[in-house]
Amino acid sequence: MLRSRFLMILTLITLSACQTPKGSERYEVLRQELNARFPVSYIETQPYNVIYVTNRSTQGAVGACSNAVYGVGKGTDLRYGMCRVQVPINRPVGSLSSGNDPNSDSQINFQMAQHESLNADSFAMALKSPEPDEILVFVHGFNVRFEEAVYRAAQIGFDGKYQGQLVLFSWPAGAVQRLIEGPYLLRTYQENKKNAAASIEPFQQLLTTIAATGKRIHVVVHSMGHQVVLPALAQLADSLPEGTIQELILNAPDFSTQDFRSLLPAVRKIAVRTTVYCSPNDNALAASTRVNGNARLGSCTMMEGVDTIDVSEVDRPVLGVGGLGHGYYAGRPIIGDVSQLLLGMDAPRRMFIKRTVPAVNSNYMLRP
Repeated sequence: MLRSRFLMILTLITLSACQTPKGSERYEVLRQELNARFPVSYIETQPYNVIYVTNRSTQGAVGACSNAVYGVGKGTDLRYGMCRVQVPINRPVGSLSSGNDPNSDSQINFQMAQHESLNADSFAMALKSPEPDEILVFVHGFNVRFEEAVYRAAQIGFDGKYQGQLVLFSWPAGAVQRLIEGPYLLRTYQENKKNAAASIEPFQQLLTTIAATGKRIHVVVHSMGHQVVLPALAQLADSLPEGTIQELILNAPDFSTQDFRSLLPAVRKIAVRTTVYCSPNDNALAASTRVNGNARLGSCTMMEGVDTIDVSEVDRPVLGVGGLGHGYYAGRPIIGDVSQLLLGMDAPRRMFIKRTVPAVNSNYMLRP
């Protein structure tokens, strides 16, 4: 495995500090190993493969990465496929502009380049290829339609220069109405919440399949997606090997703080390390707190055995009302920190992390 070889080289270099080769020769060995960890540079516009699994309802023939195919309702079974996304380089990190016109500027807009249909067997076979030796599972949040979910997965992987396989689990989120506000927003929230609960078992099925590959597994979740993932992990904790997930990364969790506390022993069993990115300034979670009648994990609560990172300094809504403060997970600061995290670095060793003083609701803060 790449990471194992990487760590072995670092160990050998340390042990041979007083032996030859020294100086620049040892540095060259380390440099080559670090560069080998990133065989694809992602320095220009290029396609990025997103393997998807979804329990969304389907409309018509399944043969495209499209909202016209995958809707916002719950389907009866899992669907599999691969979307090849043309990811533009001339855009700010974290942005998600897209153009349905095939003649739109591909250096600025995301475009769906190709679709490949898979079934359960071909999906499992695709994951069992020897290289790469790690898999990143991304689960989106509330009010995200299928195309946006695919583009976001590609953006996170591309901007983070992630070298493993990326699997998107797209559950039935989104709204029938193009624009939602007022009572429509609340109704969409309740419908999405019900669909999230109905997606727990399908996600368990997916994770069981991925665990069978024996590869290193990471899971990245956003917002209401935690209502799918966290109960699923707790229920799988006794049936999957301990430490099945290497890095469990929870972004702006729209999940009850008290419920998470009760699930934490099971989560710590199935995940080697858990990291929560949170913000007391998250207006979306403030609204969720009112709707659900309880504190939400993404508003920051420090718990034993969890790296809780307050990101309010890097994504602060203007005067508390200039934005939701909920979409930071795909921007440059978090992408940069997650990239270091996936290399195995501990939080205090990563760039732009500082200790929270006093450490009441979080262990660390991400510096702007």
